[in-house]
Amino acid sequence: MKRLHFILFYLIFASCLYGHNVVNQIDSLEQLVINYNNLDTTKINCLIELERCYYNKRVKSFGKYVDTIKQGSKALNYKFGISRGYYSASISEQLKGNF
Repeated sequence: MKRLHFILFYLIFASCLYGHNVVNQIDSLEQLVINYNNLDTTKINCLIELERCYYNKRVKSFGKYVDTIKQGSKALNYKFGISRGYYSASISEQLKGNF
């Protein structure tokens, strides 16, 4: 029984830490995106990671940077960014109920 309590406590504690960490990660990524002026693969990757964090924690903000990811990736011919942009756009539309 004590072992079960310990496992439950550990899982609850770990999930609380993860949730707090994601919020800090979102804030840090938002600041990076705002302060980074060049449109290159580094900024595209930050935007992709920010969209991933939005999906996991702030679903209402998800899809905010999808167009920037797609257009910037096309301008750079960055295939990973293009694919992630379209993937994020499809998930965003699905969350809105547009099938």
